[in-house]
Amino acid sequence: MKKKLIIAAIVIAIIVGVMLYMHYTPFWVNLTTVVSFGVGVVAGWVAHVVYDKYFRKEK
Repeated sequence: MKKKLIIAAIVIAIIVGVMLYMHYTPFWVNLTTVVSFGVGVVAGWVAHVVYDKYFRKEK
């Protein structure tokens, strides 16, 4: 039960932090942040697929 409470507190803190960040920064900063996050997610996924296909050793 305590572990769930700690995870819930962390999630709530992250949500509040993101909301405050979006409130106090200009729109173009929010837009570039979202775009760079999206590009990072796609690049990470592509790197994961390439690693699994070419570099991962079979057990």
